[in-house]
Amino acid sequence: MPRKIKENKSKQRILHYFLKTKAGVLFSNWIFQGILYMERVEALFKALFDIIVFSIVYLVLSIKMSVTPAMISAVILAHTINWLFNGQLYVLGRYLGFTHTKPSRFIAYPDTIKRRLIKRKSIKAVAFFGGLSRGSFSKTSDLDTRIISQAGLINSFIACFWVFLERSLALLYKYPLDIYVISKPDSFRKLDRNEYPIVLFDHTDELEKYYSHTQDFQKVKADFLNRYAS
Repeated sequence: MPRKIKENKSKQRILHYFLKTKAGVLFSNWIFQGILYMERVEALFKALFDIIVFSIVYLVLSIKMSVTPAMISAVILAHTINWLFNGQLYVLGRYLGFTHTKPSRFIAYPDTIKRRLIKRKSIKAVAFFGGLSRGSFSKTSDLDTRIISQAGLINSFIACFWVFLERSLALLYKYPLDIYVISKPDSFRKLDRNEYPIVLFDHTDELEKYYSHTQDFQKVKADFLNRYAS
């Protein structure tokens, strides 16, 4: 085997090992920030957030720094701010060991989401998937949430803004909220078909179009409390 191929394989093994470490998981999360799971509109919203914050930070730093250091610093700071406030730090925390949520607090949080989002005209439904849908829970569980936006690009962007606020509040309250926007039917096909959605609210019965069975959140909440918090 040629020496160059051996060196490349060795580098790949080192990179693969690094990405499995806590530092590697943290770095990878900071770089991609969940963008691989987002629809195009939400990914664009996130990119615009980066650009806006970069522009503000760069203008401030350029007062006392030369162009290149100011640009590099602004890119890093903007991406980090985006990661903190428009990312999902406490979802990442389940892999790094600092996310621990009591059952009663875990299942109570969705009611606050409902109070904030149920009257938003750009949002037609909110549902939960993942472990809650499968009936499983541990202290490191996250709440796998999907916001279904009304039709149209403007509604999708507005829904992305509300999701940004929910991610920021989840950071403030140290809650593991794994939340994304769905604006097109194709996105439902990417979800596990064995996970029937738990409906927080659905103004247009949208979820019944794609699933043979749905679950009501309040009923799931009562069962959850009996099972995990009694």
